[in-house]
Amino acid sequence: MAHRFANIAPVGSLLKGAGREVKTKPAKPKTKGRVRDNAHLEAIRQLPCVNPLCRRDPAGVAAHVRFACAEIGKPNPGMQAKPDDAWTLPLCQSCHQDAPDAQHKGAEIAFYKRIGIDPIKTCMALYDASPNVEHMRAVVFTCHTFALLEG
Repeated sequence: MAHRFANIAPVGSLLKGAGREVKTKPAKPKTKGRVRDNAHLEAIRQLPCVNPLCRRDPAGVAAHVRFACAEIGKPNPGMQAKPDDAWTLPLCQSCHQDAPDAQHKGAEIAFYKRIGIDPIKTCMALYDASPNVEHMRAVVFTCHTFALLEG
């Protein structure tokens, strides 16, 4: 006669995870997210390309400057996240993404160094002049002039 094993464990307890409390990750603190300014982006798109060798007018693209600047406290937003809309410059599609030496094709800092502009100071000047497109155009033309004089 075969001996039966005593049923020591309650029914279902041998199932994976049965009888255990499900642990959940603590909720991430809600962060503010990026500051959006649609009026500023629309004004940026009406400006000529900030690249002094290109100058397509209007540029059509509001390109976000992603790298951090500790000097003024601008953080890097991280992978696949855009910075605040205040940190944008007018670029044409070619200078932004399509050309072999475009902003998104390599090191962003090297791109701005190659075209001869300071992207942080230019963003700040453009945001200060926003949404007055005529004043913003004057900022872009000043950048063109200084870039061509220094280059």
